[in-house]
Amino acid sequence: MDGPGRKKAGVPEEVPFQSKPEIAGALIAEALVDGVTAAPILGDSVYGNAGALQSQIRGWGWEYFFNAEERWLGWISRPKLRRGPRYWTVAKTAPAGQQLRPMAEDFKPVEWHTAAWHAAQGEKRTTRLAWKQIFLHGDLNAQTGEWPPCWLVVDWPQGQADSYHLYVAWLRQPPSQGRMLRLSRGRWPIEQYFQRGKDDWGLDHFEGRSWRGFHHHLTMSAIAYLFVVVDSLRTKNNFRPDVGSGVTRDATIHRAFTPLLSLSSNAI
Repeated sequence: MDGPGRKKAGVPEEVPFQSKPEIAGALIAEALVDGVTAAPILGDSVYGNAGALQSQIRGWGWEYFFNAEERWLGWISRPKLRRGPRYWTVAKTAPAGQQLRPMAEDFKPVEWHTAAWHAAQGEKRTTRLAWKQIFLHGDLNAQTGEWPPCWLVVDWPQGQADSYHLYVAWLRQPPSQGRMLRLSRGRWPIEQYFQRGKDDWGLDHFEGRSWRGFHHHLTMSAIAYLFVVVDSLRTKNNFRPDVGSGVTRDATIHRAFTPLLSLSSNAI
């Protein structure tokens, strides 16, 4: 038998537990080392409520665009803080925070921007977009008192009882109608892949949470999915790709990969 503390031959070292935001931060750090072009990080509300991850992304100079939950608290103006024995908190004399849902409902008619696009089957769809800077409660660094503002972005189709989504975003330039629409709807291709991957390509639940699952099976199922998507697109009569300059002029590559390059956002 091996003595105490001795590692058995051929047995891998124990992998410490990481939360989903911690895993995301490690993957983004790897992407930086690999020289991946900076693009907005998209993700669900798990990442929208991860202050440490958001601080990392801001420090790297990247942008994020995360789903938010209606019940989260925010302030239009930065409230006064007080320093307690151990942490910074909002002063008791400061105005109470407001939930994001009422904030979204308070946008004036002139602040909404109508946006339209054509869906995959040619159907025209429309929505409304609005945004404002807020101080999100989850962004307050209780250790240092640092509290950067973020953008609250709302995608709410006219006549719908509820919004399509609320988002919290860190952007290097002010929001614009076209860009906010693209980022708001940009996660759908990723969600579609995971749905198809689990239904058709043998991707199991939570495989993205392990190193081997993420780097091996998930990657292979993604390649299989992209192959089928590209082969389907090649049958369309109006499929005329243009991948721009600097790409080898191979007709097969043009036909196959142009639609896959149309979304330049990295999604979690």
